[in-house]
Amino acid sequence: MAMSTISGFLLGAVAAAGLTVLYGEKLHHSFSDAALLSPDSLAAIEVLARDPNTPAASPVKPATKVVPDKPPASIEQRWAEYAAHADSLSPSGKFPWRSCFARAAASYDLPESLLLAIARGESNFDPAARSDKDAVGLMQIRWPHTSRHLGVLREADLYDPCTNVDAGARYLQELAGRFDNNLHLTVAAYNYGPGAIAPDSVPEGARWYSQYIFGHLQKVLGNKQSGNTPPKAETASPAMGQLVVMSFGAPQRARDFVAFLTQQIPDLNVQLRSDASGQHDVVLLYGSDAERQRALRSINAAGIVPLALSGTSSNYL
Repeated sequence: MAMSTISGFLLGAVAAAGLTVLYGEKLHHSFSDAALLSPDSLAAIEVLARDPNTPAASPVKPATKVVPDKPPASIEQRWAEYAAHADSLSPSGKFPWRSCFARAAASYDLPESLLLAIARGESNFDPAARSDKDAVGLMQIRWPHTSRHLGVLREADLYDPCTNVDAGARYLQELAGRFDNNLHLTVAAYNYGPGAIAPDSVPEGARWYSQYIFGHLQKVLGNKQSGNTPPKAETASPAMGQLVVMSFGAPQRARDFVAFLTQQIPDLNVQLRSDASGQHDVVLLYGSDAERQRALRSINAAGIVPLALSGTSSNYL
């Protein structure tokens, strides 16, 4: 009977030692009463607890603090960051009519890279460019109203590169003064006109134009990421519906907008459609209502309200 009792205590002690190993608790102290276990029994338990072949308890890892992703900067914030460092940012590469841009930048205290970005986006440095809205030359100065306002009284003079760049720089300086050097508003007003822009009211087309020029600015500065990458190939999925995102009077602007959208939202299914009147629509294609809603959320997150949903039917683009 005594041997059975001792054996029972030994089995209990061994079980406690197993718990010691598994849970890291010093349970053998509960069995250290000499009246219950002999010194030899306790020594056997300690040896078992130190057995390297016995699996050890898994360490408890401290909780990792989850830091939410930082939201992407808005176009206003990106222009403000550029303005804060513009003096230290130099154009990268060779550009035509470079002396004209350097002279105008110095005359009107503007970043040369900004003037180059606007000329790149407006005319791709073509001094003979003319739009269907009578915008002329490198910086696309509208004749006659804006041109005469800027002191260029002959249309022919707008085709001179340095005269045109000087007029564009003078206009940008005027707009920057009006909008307290806020480059987002300044660039938006360059395209839409100052009367259509207010700090709390920027039309969607003007907001897109600001992003469009910012993309060209990245190219001028030699940055690889920009909003002017080639459009992706159209997806093959059938479309059950379509929605006009933006309409343009110039095909190049429409193509650039498609490139901007597909760079921002790679999975977006958009097409460029033109009609005989010269209107160029960028159209969202979708295969289901759920796909349409997902696409609209992505478009809105990019800062764009589709023309079909904005309550307006025209723009200056």
